[in-house]
This record gives sequence, structure tokens and C-alpha cells, in this order.
Amino acid sequence: MIQVPLFPGYLFVRTDLNPPEHLEIVKTVGVVRFVGNAGGPLSVKDETIESLKIMVMGGEEILTGTRFKKGDKIVVVNGPFVGIIGEFLQYRGQGRVIVNIEALGQFAAVNVDEDDVEPLPQILS
Repeated sequence: MIQVPLFPGYLFVRTDLNPPEHLEIVKTVGVVRFVGNAGGPLSVKDETIESLKIMVMGGEEILTGTRFKKGDKIVVVNGPFVGIIGEFLQYRGQGRVIVNIEALGQFAAVNVDEDDVEPLPQILS
């Protein structure tokens, strides 16, 4: 059996993110940046870490991935583009996604906040 990381490229650390400690973590070989948004690094809840530990110790296959994959039918439910129905195209980083809308044999795409889109209910797709 081959062991592979649950989330390749991610390292979980416990820190209060004071500037000197932050700098030491970023100086670690292989560390590129902290997961976060425009407001700075985001923390992972202790409950989430404990749940991941339980899953790993369970010995069963764990499926990981992102919320959407290319081609998923989605609908914009919040923001200035509410009501748009299209296909998920790609993640843009910083919580943004691109929604592709097919029209007249061409496409138009909008960049929206990931929290503003949901999978299109099966009855509508």
C-alpha cells in the first residue's frame, strides 16, 4: 500500500500568527504561502482537524476534491449576477470562480464569488 498526503501541498500548523512566527513558518523549505483571502490567513477549526484525523485513522478510502469540477451545471444565487445558469469553468483563486454561459454558439464568462454559486438542482438541469 502506498501512502499519499490527504491534501498534497498543504501543511497544517498551530500558530497565533504573530509576525516573527509567521516569518519563520514561511521560511520553511517548501512553504509558499498561507491559505487565506484578502483579509489574511484563514484558520482551520479544531473540529475540522479532529474530523480529518478520525477519517484518516478509519482506514477507509477518503475522497477529496473541490466543490465543483469543470462542466458542472451551476446557478448564481447571490450578487450582481444572480439568476445566471451556466457551467463551472475553473477556479480563479481567492474564492473566485468562472461561470461559462453558452449563447448563440459562442460563450460568455463571468468571474463570481464561489460562495455565490450553487449546483443547479437536478430538476432544472
